Amino acid sequence: MPQRLGLAPIASVFLLTAAAACSGGGGSSSQAVNPQVVESSAMVDDPARARVYVADVSHQRLVVFDAATAAFLDAANFGSRPEGIARDDDGERVFVSLPDRRRVEVLDAATLTLQKEFALNSAMHDLSWRDAGRLVVATDVGLLLIDVDNLTGRTIIADAGPDARIVHDAAHERVWCAFTRGSDLVVATVSPDVLGDVPVESVIASNLDVPIGIALSFDGTQLFIGSAFSSALFVVDSATLALTQTVPVLPKLTSMTVNRTVTRLYASPGDATAQEIPLDTFTGGAQLSAPAEVVPNGTVVDATGASLVVHLADSTIDTIRPFEDRLVGAPILVTDQTYTLTVIGSPSQPFTLAAAAAPGFLEYADPRRFLDMDIATFQPLFNSVLDANGEFTFTTVISSGAGLAGASFLMQAIVVDPNTGQPGDPTNVMALRVVNP
Repeated sequence: MPQRLGLAPIASVFLLTAAAACSGGGGSSSQAVNPQVVESSAMVDDPARARVYVADVSHQRLVVFDAATAAFLDAANFGSRPEGIARDDDGERVFVSLPDRRRVEVLDAATLTLQKEFALNSAMHDLSWRDAGRLVVATDVGLLLIDVDNLTGRTIIADAGPDARIVHDAAHERVWCAFTRGSDLVVATVSPDVLGDVPVESVIASNLDVPIGIALSFDGTQLFIGSAFSSALFVVDSATLALTQTVPVLPKLTSMTVNRTVTRLYASPGDATAQEIPLDTFTGGAQLSAPAEVVPNGTVVDATGASLVVHLADSTIDTIRPFEDRLVGAPILVTDQTYTLTVIGSPSQPFTLAAAAAPGFLEYADPRRFLDMDIATFQPLFNSVLDANGEFTFTTVISSGAGLAGASFLMQAIVVDPNTGQPGDPTNVMALRVVNP
């Protein structure tokens, strides 16, 4: 049975300050910049700007790369080693933890200029954005809920270790984290906004396991926790925190990331490969090749699911294409503006474009061939054929008067195998969010 966690005293934990921008405190550089990254601690995608943020420990900076091409875009220098990265859903701000300085830097996402700093008297590590200026932060004294705008904070899971990996539910109401305590791998959960809510925890492994990642299933019922020591993916019931399955990831597991629908996980053993793991059967995924060895914690799926961005042992950032045929477009659809989505594949290849209201696992052939869509809301939109260049462009406009702002839906295509006439591999699934200008 899960055990209840006690709450630690709060009063002596915080030293909250509004620090002014200072030298070494962040800021975009206009000079020639070395795009190489020797050591990184975190990689985070930005759907609003189609890019990826990398915490470059070796050069003490945040580096920005194009999510589709891995082209270097920008950098912000700190003069201190960064560790955790978070960004808000609107693409307006980026948050970076600097453990040595015991601060979180708040950057303007467009310019990477420093807006403000938040300081504690304890080192801060992994970050997860909650809403507005609030973050859940792993520190040396537990898991904290902080507000960088109002300079407030409190402990929400006192026993959580500094290596805690954090995930929210879709509504940003509940928080789960995985961390080590002694030789145990522990998972815990709490509702931060419910005052007096007592965290619940459970030990899921006792082999000196260290969490390298955590994800919550799209329906909120399962947690997926990666462990480097056990080389395994632990599947945990999110309500009871009971361990329900242990999935070996061989030969070892050094990096993990999931797509936005949390239907496919990509794991790297630290060599020049990445393994796709369907999160229903845990078998049958594709084996992907990288140009060089993938470093620990060196993977992130871009917001469209079409690119696996990797940090390689040759100090470069590169992209792997998990799907031979793919959808290309922005994951954010602005009302009253023309939205363009392109299907890319082989010349003269037939395909079906489909939509769904929610993620799922719609199998139509072997375990590899499934749509990342809920069967109950799955709906084919139309059939067509790619042109001589292997492309088809679809455009649409959603009126602001339709009342769809804030809604989300999925789009995905199935190409037809020209040799058999049967449905072939799917494209990436696009999770689209409708917003007003």
